[in-house]
Formats: sequence, structure tokens, C-alpha cells
Amino acid sequence: MDADPKGIDRIHATVCAVIFGANETLLKIKLNNGYQFQKMSLIPSVDNLDKIFDTSAMGLRREYETARIDDSLNVVCAFKEMSFYNDSQQLDEIFSKICDEALSNLDNDIRCIRFVKESPLRFKTLSINIKVGSDNSYLSLIPIGEATATEEISRFNCTDAEVDEINKFVSECKLPLINSLLNHCFVFYDLSYHQPNSLSIVLLFTCLEMLFLENEQAKKERLSKRCALFLHIGQKSRQECYRILSDLYKKRSNFVHDGNNATIDNGDILYLRECVRKSIIKYRNSDLDKKQTIKDLRLEIDQLDYFTKA
Repeated sequence: MDADPKGIDRIHATVCAVIFGANETLLKIKLNNGYQFQKMSLIPSVDNLDKIFDTSAMGLRREYETARIDDSLNVVCAFKEMSFYNDSQQLDEIFSKICDEALSNLDNDIRCIRFVKESPLRFKTLSINIKVGSDNSYLSLIPIGEATATEEISRFNCTDAEVDEINKFVSECKLPLINSLLNHCFVFYDLSYHQPNSLSIVLLFTCLEMLFLENEQAKKERLSKRCALFLHIGQKSRQECYRILSDLYKKRSNFVHDGNNATIDNGDILYLRECVRKSIIKYRNSDLDKKQTIKDLRLEIDQLDYFTKA
């Protein structure tokens, strides 16, 4: 770095967040806006995460123990480092802008990864440190309340074959979604990661109702058949999806009407999330119209000998 121009502040900023719900394959995923996933150690002397998050060695372990990706006290962090000169803006304005942009950018990317790939990825605290020259420094630790309520019933894991698809999706996806219907569905889908299973099943079936139902009766039958045809090809896979969705809708109804959630398990939520995720993405990628889609599904169901009319 060249010597500082006379009278102009050199500003060095770092942004860091420890990611929960990941394994080491997350390191293959690319973030936007100069951020990247890095493997870092909870051992203070290695990567100084204790200083980055302004805590003790014991506090660091206590807070981030469940984010570990291996037995060597390693975690995955979202990290960005930048340096620039400032000759006009007030420092508090610069600090506020960096904080706002960091929170917005990382939040968008993490949600987009959750959108395209099942995973409870989240960060509980965002650390932003700014050093001005050699004398002044500013630290902000931004808590993310939403992340503390996450029900972690899965873990991010991607194969080599999935990496390019995920990276392409994250590079192109911007939230909120332009289509208001799909965006409402995505919000409920994403919220299901932060709720107990009994509420998640209601949120996820609400998404499917928004996508596959109009003002109709016999919701369970119509929804299950339409979603099965929309997502699958072939009688066997469609019948299997129809059967599972019908069973899960009964569980949802038992909770909504009687408060009975005893039979709702993690596998139910994971299956529903997959149905919702694939349905939203297919609608989005094909720019499908809901009314026309439902009309087409009705006609197809009428022609099938393994489904009654819906």
C-alpha cells in the first residue's frame, strides 16, 4: 500500500460472521459483493475470532461451539476485507453505510442459498470493524434475532455436481422476488426454518395452497394431486408424492383444528420444504401464470386414470 495521501484518512474495514448449519462443502459456494466463505478456527491464537467478536476464548467456544464443522474447532465464516481512502464523508456516515450494506448483502446471499438448497444456514452476529489510520477503530456487533430461533433439523451439504447450479442461482437471485405471489411464498418458506415443526407445517402448506389452489373445496385432494403432477413425471412418483402430501395435510389439519402435533416429525418438514422450494423455483424460472397453470393441471388430471377429478 502506498503512503497515505496527506490529510486523507486511510480506512481499513473487515466484516465477519460465523455461519451455523454448514459443513465444509459450503466453502465451495461463492458469495457476492466481495464476500467469501473461509475456514477459520475457534482457537483465539489462530484467526483471532475472539478479538473479531470482542469476547473471551471461553465466550467464543460457548457461542460458536455448535457451528463447528469438524473436530479441530474449525468453523465456516463469511468474510470481507477492504481498504480505501476518505477525504470527504464523516466517519459515522461511512461506518453506518458499511454496516447497512454488509447486513443487506450477506442476508440476501444466505437466504438465497437456503432458497435453492435445504439448509438452516444463518449467522447470529455480524462483526464489523473499521480502523481509521493507525489510531482510531470502531467495532459494531450486530445481533440477528431471527437466527437464535432456528430449528436446525438439517445441515448444508452439497455435492460437486451441485456447486455450479448453486453458485449460478446465488449470483442471479435478488430478494425480494419480483413476483409478489412467489415472494409471499418464499417468505413463508424461509420463515419455516425459524419455527417449531407444528408451525412450519402450517406455513409450508400455506405456500402450496397459494400456488395450487383457488377458492375451492376438497383442498387436500386438489392440492396433493396438482403439486404431484407439477413436480413429477411418471405415475409411480406422482402417486407417491400424492400419498405423502395427503398424509401430511392430515397432520396439518390435526394440529390446526385439534392442537395435535404429536405425529409431525422432521422428515415431514424436510419433504414439504422440498416441494415448496421446487415449486417456487419452477414457477419463477418458467414465468408461469397461476391461473393458467391450475387450468392445465386440472385438464391433465382429468385425463389420467390413476387420479380422480380435482
